[in-house]
Amino acid sequence: MGISPYIRRLRERVGHDLVLLPSVAVLPWDEDGRLLLVREAQTGLWQTIGGAVEPNESPAQAAVREADEEAGVVVELTGIRGVVGGPQFRMTYPNGDLVSYVPTIFDARVIGGDPRPDGEETIEVAWFTTGQLADVALSEFTIALLSDPVVAILGHGTVRVVSSPDAELPPKSLSKQIDFILEIDRLKSVVRRASLLDRSRRENTAEHSWQIALMAILLAEYADPPVDINHVVVMLLVHDLVEIDAGDTPIYDEQARATQSERERRAADRIFGLLPHDQGQRLRALWEEFEAHETPEARFAKAMDRLQPLLNNYFTNGSTWKELGVTQEQVIAINQPIAIASPQLWAYAQELIKDAVRQGYLPPANTDPP
Repeated sequence: MGISPYIRRLRERVGHDLVLLPSVAVLPWDEDGRLLLVREAQTGLWQTIGGAVEPNESPAQAAVREADEEAGVVVELTGIRGVVGGPQFRMTYPNGDLVSYVPTIFDARVIGGDPRPDGEETIEVAWFTTGQLADVALSEFTIALLSDPVVAILGHGTVRVVSSPDAELPPKSLSKQIDFILEIDRLKSVVRRASLLDRSRRENTAEHSWQIALMAILLAEYADPPVDINHVVVMLLVHDLVEIDAGDTPIYDEQARATQSERERRAADRIFGLLPHDQGQRLRALWEEFEAHETPEARFAKAMDRLQPLLNNYFTNGSTWKELGVTQEQVIAINQPIAIASPQLWAYAQELIKDAVRQGYLPPANTDPP
């Protein structure tokens, strides 16, 4: 079944904006403890049976419907394993639609029908033992679902993406992944406004991304509230990939920042679209999360993205500040993400700003930093 009339009407109103959707995942088990999965037509990856809950439909009814539509079976629901959510269940579809799913996971058993794909959304149906799942090419959404502590079917780190010539991941996926790896080499050629500390040359965006990712690891103890630092690091490594197409936008260049959002969104469409569908969705969702800076992880990532240029300017005697005629007020305003994510790091940053004024790196403001 394609997009529902309800979702179509909703998209006509909100466009590609993020939509929170209740959904279901169905885990049919047989007497031998095997799990029934379906192979998705677009990506060729295996995934759990499931989909969005329609208006006026209960999650249980949606679960039974999805099992019939995707796998051709009638199921009896035997219990609710749990309800999950979070950034790992956020997806970006090829047309740019953003969705954050909140799945209710049902255990079930098959009581009718012969497992078969629908030929449109699914191209294969098969039973797997939990031990076999480590060697199956699963979608990232399914990996997140089965690895969630609420579900606890997969252990973290047990899933092999490509393990042998017999792996079930379609060969074209590896080709796309290699193309993406080669494409991101271009990030090393994107020159930023800031210079290296020795002032021998300007830094590039790849260097910036590496440095702030390492900063996040080292300064994680100052995050308030605490964050999943692994999630932050991956987000930071991904967040500036759009600069391959959009170029660097200096944070104090108001004219360039006016067009930044549109330039970077177009870049995200192309760059993340180079990857296999599921991986592209996953990285696009991380980029979107960083841009929205609504989660604690995104806010701490944004703080690292601001703190690094502040350190760079201070320890090069205000080189870029002086070049652009930046004021103390501007530095305080642009670095507010540090204050939001870490009061301790903001206190340190304020001392640097005050000393920068004393040393003549910045013109004084009417008032001291708050």
